[in-house]
Amino acid sequence: MVAIAGTALCHPPSTARIDIETHWDEVIDDGTSPVRTEKRVATAGSVTVEVGTATVPWRVQQTFGDGKRRDLVCHAVASTRFREYFPRDTPAEQLVRRTEQGLTTIAVNTTRPDPIEVHSVVPIFRWSREVNNGVLTSTRRTAGVRVWLQRPWQQTGAGERLGVIIYRDAGSASAAVSAESNETSALHGTATRWCGDPLDGFGHQAGPLVAANFPARIELDQNMPAHKVRPSPGAQLVEVRRDVLGHAVQYDADRDLWWSDIDIEITNGKMYFPFVRLGLVRHQPHAAPGCHFSPIVVTDPVQLPPARTLTAKAVAADKVSVHVTGPWINNSRFAVELLSRAAGPLLGFSADADDLATSASSPHGSMHLLTASIVGDTVTASGQIPVRVNGVPTESAVTRLVLREYQVGESLHGPGEPPSVQPLGPANRAVYVDVIDQALLGVN
Repeated sequence: MVAIAGTALCHPPSTARIDIETHWDEVIDDGTSPVRTEKRVATAGSVTVEVGTATVPWRVQQTFGDGKRRDLVCHAVASTRFREYFPRDTPAEQLVRRTEQGLTTIAVNTTRPDPIEVHSVVPIFRWSREVNNGVLTSTRRTAGVRVWLQRPWQQTGAGERLGVIIYRDAGSASAAVSAESNETSALHGTATRWCGDPLDGFGHQAGPLVAANFPARIELDQNMPAHKVRPSPGAQLVEVRRDVLGHAVQYDADRDLWWSDIDIEITNGKMYFPFVRLGLVRHQPHAAPGCHFSPIVVTDPVQLPPARTLTAKAVAADKVSVHVTGPWINNSRFAVELLSRAAGPLLGFSADADDLATSASSPHGSMHLLTASIVGDTVTASGQIPVRVNGVPTESAVTRLVLREYQVGESLHGPGEPPSVQPLGPANRAVYVDVIDQALLGVN
């Protein structure tokens, strides 16, 4: 319910009544039926206009039957005193006059949101590609993560956000970390945290993320109540303050899921392949006290791959020079694979022997390792890649080069495998993949 008040100016001799009409958009998501937006109209109340009264103050209450937020536009609708003098078939709209510019107001949410249900969290990238004077430049930057969310959404009404929990200041973060270490409070376990990759020699602790690390935020909400912790047994209670960074949420009809992109910018030291774990809430910025945030849900950690820039150009009729550079990570390898159009036109590209076979040579040798060098914290891998197999043109022209970076490690036991099962040994994980189309470089 929301109370709405205002003043209407009217022509008293011809105006009998003023109705207050409210309009709003209602997003319907019951979790099973198709998500849809419906336009709603209601009459919140009426005021009788006394003869000789041109200025009419009004006050009405709009009720909805639930506690959801709604963004309302209110119009004053004046009805004529002379209805009986109009033809009986006169359309109703011709018997009233509606204010052109409406009064906007918000009916706030009055119920605490339910916890969110996370479907998955995946890294997102921003790419830029251009070809100038025969040189292809392709840049990949890790923007952050996309959080996929199960239905229903808009449980608290219009403007519902996905909120990221952060500490307000370094003192709050330090107190929460100390309390967790000394087992006096588990509050830190619900916070947004990050750390470097242990494979690169970094520990599990890193400084707290702040609002500036999340450039896509659209709100900074400081309504979350303070929490008191003891940094160590017997210590004085310390107030820990946390803020919520609201992010926009959208619906994907193809996947039947909601999603939110959370941009994360981490430029701390040498931790170029960090793990991030998010503390998330359903966030309603316009709500009654105690109704802004759902209980916190903590995601699984997700790793943010490092930025990479690829340049490639033809250096001969049958050779391409390839360079890739970016922040160094441990034990990475760079390889370029030659692919040709598969025999079946719908099968795409292939590296199979039958597809790369030539009448004059073996297809082996379609994979080439790049030579990597490290200067400071930057790795550069380069090489010249022949676009023929063993020096002989393939029967099906090679039309694509695929650059892959992978990090070499050791495989572990699979889920549910008993300790008696031997690990598989060395294993590679993909870090970066990019494609070079020979046609862009003018290579035959």
